[in-house]
Amino acid sequence: MFKIYNGVDTVNLLKKDIHKVEEICLRFGVSLELIEAVISKLGFQQWPKNSEDNLRMLYQSWCKNVPQDNIHKRIYFGNQMSGPLPIGNPSEFFSNFLEHSTGGTCWGHSIGLYSLIKILGYDVRAAAGSMVGLTPPENGPSHGTVIVTIEDQQYLVDGILMIEDIVPLSQGRPSIGGPLPFTIKIYPNFNDLWDIVFRTGHSEKELTCRLEIDNVEFSYLQERWENTRNYSPFNSSLFIRKNIGKKAVTLSRNKLFHLNEAGNITVEEIVTNLEKKRILINIFDLSEEIVNVIPLDDP
Repeated sequence: MFKIYNGVDTVNLLKKDIHKVEEICLRFGVSLELIEAVISKLGFQQWPKNSEDNLRMLYQSWCKNVPQDNIHKRIYFGNQMSGPLPIGNPSEFFSNFLEHSTGGTCWGHSIGLYSLIKILGYDVRAAAGSMVGLTPPENGPSHGTVIVTIEDQQYLVDGILMIEDIVPLSQGRPSIGGPLPFTIKIYPNFNDLWDIVFRTGHSEKELTCRLEIDNVEFSYLQERWENTRNYSPFNSSLFIRKNIGKKAVTLSRNKLFHLNEAGNITVEEIVTNLEKKRILINIFDLSEEIVNVIPLDDP
């Protein structure tokens, strides 16, 4: 016999494996039922076995379903709330994803993705780095990411870059991965880690994320997320990006950016807040409840 939670069955898990999964869930402060609901929303009908193909499918679905956004942060700052920043733990991150289809910025994505992949039984670690030329060195790392090892091969599995494919990592040679227009290039760097060259969904300019610290503790991701209250480009105005079909759609300030498969960007002006709400609900698939409490951008 096996249990079924929210459309996901655990037939692939032996009794001893279920106990191990429940122990890992407990460490992250989530229930097995919550994780199964997340897996179901990501399109799995059964608990996925550990494999390169299943990790690739999981990550591709993550890229298409979990947006890069600062929605909960804007609600926090816009309402002058106190206490820890929202979505700083897996339970809160996943509960909001299930209820509102929201995601987070890089630290939130890394908190969610790291914990999910760990619960699924993969050999996973977190790393941190900074955007070259954009992050003041005194602020410390500004980007968190996830690396998974399968049969001695390391793969980059980055939440907000939304590459739609796991990308092999090597210290001996550069690598390239992801379909157009999400393709990234990776080069070994002097930290014995990697430089990741990528484009956002709203600019034709290439950026470089330089990984600086490897194998950071899970708590480090949470600490860096909390530190963004002091400095972040995502504190004062709404930002959301999502991969839809073979393109990326990004809303920033009062503009809607469309990145097509050829890598070209078109821009639409958003005239009214009502129009912005309609876009968030109909295009980004957010809940009406969460959209109605997003504050206006700071001047």
